[in-house]
Amino acid sequence: MECYLCRKKAEIKQQKNRSICNGCFLELIEKRIRKNTRVNKLFSKGDKIKVNDELSRYFVESISNDIPIKVVEKNGNKKTVKWTLDDEINKFLKDLMMNNKEEDINGIKLLKVITDQEANKFSELKGIKFKANNKDAVVMKIVDDLSEKHPDMRFNLFKNVELLNRLTNKDK
Repeated sequence: MECYLCRKKAEIKQQKNRSICNGCFLELIEKRIRKNTRVNKLFSKGDKIKVNDELSRYFVESISNDIPIKVVEKNGNKKTVKWTLDDEINKFLKDLMMNNKEEDINGIKLLKVITDQEANKFSELKGIKFKANNKDAVVMKIVDDLSEKHPDMRFNLFKNVELLNRLTNKDK
């Protein structure tokens, strides 16, 4: 198979049965994180960011080339949390199906526009340590089963969760 973006040999299969090479995959993930950061105005000039995981640190340091922000070990005015698209879906469905309301996660969810699988692959290619958060096994089995039949399901569900959060004035 060939990469749908550059026509080189593809190593990664994505949703919609498209394949992508490692280089284009890395670019795609970085663009998605940067767009999320820009659209949601996650950082401002002069922010001091406390980072709690290596993958978020990579992206914050990458973004700091464009915005004058600083990574600090403690006492930052903002902090990142390791929270992916799969975490967002898991929390939403668990709250919905189990009728229990888990506490909201405070902090900048820099990784919430990428799946655990994408975060793991990106980390592997960049040589960064990353371990996904634990999730409810039953909920994720349902999500995985649905994703087999409908590859875009995760992203579509995430968009709807985001819309509901905006309508109810929840976090970004």
